[in-house]
Amino acid sequence: MELRADLHVHTAHSTDGKEAVRRVVHHAKKIGLGAIAITDHNVITAWTEALSQGEKDGIIVIPGEEISSSEGHILAYGIEKRIKKGMSPEETVEEIHEQGGVAVAAHPYRSGNGLGADAVRKVDFDAVETLNFGSSARSNEKAEVLARELGLPMTGGSDAHTLDDIGKAYTVFVDVESVEDILEDIRRGNTEPRGNSQTFGAMLSHNTRKLTKWAKRGFRRV
Repeated sequence: MELRADLHVHTAHSTDGKEAVRRVVHHAKKIGLGAIAITDHNVITAWTEALSQGEKDGIIVIPGEEISSSEGHILAYGIEKRIKKGMSPEETVEEIHEQGGVAVAAHPYRSGNGLGADAVRKVDFDAVETLNFGSSARSNEKAEVLARELGLPMTGGSDAHTLDDIGKAYTVFVDVESVEDILEDIRRGNTEPRGNSQTFGAMLSHNTRKLTKWAKRGFRRV
């Protein structure tokens, strides 16, 4: 049986997130997702509530984090404790693996916070995020080419910061029943990204909002 998992979702615990944890998990279940990864920026404070709500709603919740490495964003799944930001990509991925987690290069071609091809090539990633709803079609296409070049598994996620965007991009798994099953299938490449990229108009609006928030933060990167 197919299971749809949105592997890149933010809550209000992220500096740029808007939605309460309970609402995020409940909405994911409501729209038919079977799993959701909570990947707030550089924090894991939403995990306890998310896991509890997942049990109530009957949806798998994957503990995660989107880590700001020194060169760009990295997604961690199945880790046990917070990984600090600012380390090199190599150090970040090494820490993820030491915790038994899965390391994924998030939106590698996104301007400003993507790692870029060179960084992905030199680090031992488990997979590449090749379909991100917050990224352009061209950016996602380049990420897919890179993943195929390196022979790495591919994942998809919405990168949602609002309820409306949850599930706009996701990863399909077959015959999985737990977080451990999902992590192992990512490692083995038993994944199929599906969904949409961002339209040009939406990208323009999104980038304008990002620039405004960036200015409010004193031009500090998340």
